[in-house]
Amino acid sequence: MNSLDYLRGLLHAFGFLNMPEANLWCEFDIIDFEKDKDPKKALASAFETEENYITGIKKITEENFIKELHKWLNSGELMKRNMTDRRLDIETKIIFDILKKITQPESYGLLVFNDNTPSYIGIYFDCYLIKGAEKDYILHFIYNG
Repeated sequence: MNSLDYLRGLLHAFGFLNMPEANLWCEFDIIDFEKDKDPKKALASAFETEENYITGIKKITEENFIKELHKWLNSGELMKRNMTDRRLDIETKIIFDILKKITQPESYGLLVFNDNTPSYIGIYFDCYLIKGAEKDYILHFIYNG
């Protein structure tokens, strides 16, 4: 198992823990791609959709990226468990530190989608671009029904 597979396993575990007791499922995952590939093409390939649904990439700071990571990792069913804010912060920091070590980020971005994005991608989702030292990554969080 390589480092990225380990990170995927952690993300999948958080997705599973956040899965609501309803007809919804969560997918938390990361894809890697070569630095010379357009992120729109990489995401379109991963989601088997058209690349024109992405209208841009909004740069975000590392601090805002960590806040977004915290929001996604600690939402859904995890909020119903008796976990202190301190513990949730520590778990987010652990995941972020692992993600940072693996991806070696140079910058972060939020992929912006147009209003015509098909619902089969998700009813609620965010995708983050991580420009890494050797590769680029798209971290995605999806709730779908």
